[in-house]
Formats: sequence, C-alpha cells, structure tokens
Amino acid sequence: MDTKYGDINNSDLVLYFNRLINKIYKLMPMKENKDSTYNKYLEKLIMQLIGGDNLFISDSLFVEIIFNLESLFEIDDVKLHNSIVKENISICQSLIKKFNIGGWYYEFWSI
Repeated sequence: MDTKYGDINNSDLVLYFNRLINKIYKLMPMKENKDSTYNKYLEKLIMQLIGGDNLFISDSLFVEIIFNLESLFEIDDVKLHNSIVKENISICQSLIKKFNIGGWYYEFWSI
C-alpha cells in the first residue's frame, strides 16, 4: 500500500491489525476492572488510529473502528461495551483478510 512516506507491504498491515486486535481486546478487562487508566488508554488508541487513517488507510471499515471506539467513552454497561469491542475485533479480522493477499493469516479470535 502506498503512503506519503513510501510503500507499506500487505504483510506488515496484517501484522498491524493483529496487534490492533490485542490492543482493542485489552479494553474489556480494563472496563470490567474499572481501571483508572482506561480513558487515557482508549484516547491514545483512537489517536493512533486517526493517524493511520490520515496516513494511508482510507477504508470505511477502518473509520468504523474509530467511531465505535469513540462511542465507548459514553457506555457504562459492560455487556454493551464488550459487544462493541468484539465487533471491532471482527472488523479487524475483515481488514486482515482484505490485506492478506496470498499470505498467512492465523484466525486466533472466534467471535
């Protein structure tokens, strides 16, 4: 994929989205345990995604992840929160499949 800084190959994007899944998943226990760093962690995660969107990933699914994560600030219900987190993990899996052209993909998550 071409960026303003040069080419990023699809296998690097697959690795990025696998790491992103782990970062998004971390939100569930943080919310359940009322972790005091939850809001700051979520804010940093959203900022990282906005940077990625500005840099090279102009995909409506990627934007949907950003919107969904932003909504988590307003959600107190843990079940609803976790369902949105799981939805974002599924979106990441879809993006992994999209960028994984002829490469490997390990389906770790099953939601």
